[in-house]
Amino acid sequence: MGKPIIGSIAIVIPADGNLAAVDIPAGASPSLALVHEAIGCDALAVVHLAEGLDMWVDAEEASTGKPCNLVATLLAHRYGRPTSERYYGAALLAGVGPDDGVVNLSPEQTREVRRHLRTIARYHLIVPEPPSLVTPV
Repeated sequence: MGKPIIGSIAIVIPADGNLAAVDIPAGASPSLALVHEAIGCDALAVVHLAEGLDMWVDAEEASTGKPCNLVATLLAHRYGRPTSERYYGAALLAGVGPDDGVVNLSPEQTREVRRHLRTIARYHLIVPEPPSLVTPV
């Protein structure tokens, strides 16, 4: 389990939705190896969510057999990404630093992301399954 999600951190969203905080070291621009390690993939793709806010995902997506990441997908939709887009496996939410480097989220970004995640949990993940439209005979 990661650190509590507070302050300046990056957020890992595994496909099971159990969030974890990771710290991206300040200073020299960290290599993308940290992102690869955080989300457990070989090929990375970056999804621009907002000015200064990126979501890193597995570029190979569904071909890897990883499950759809409902939380990451719904979060991207809340930031205006097309609803046809789906993301698979773990995702990493991080800020964008100088020279487009990967940095921790600012406290303001963390608060905004947490607000969106609470909304997702409230309206999308804890709603019971709708009843079947097929009535048993």
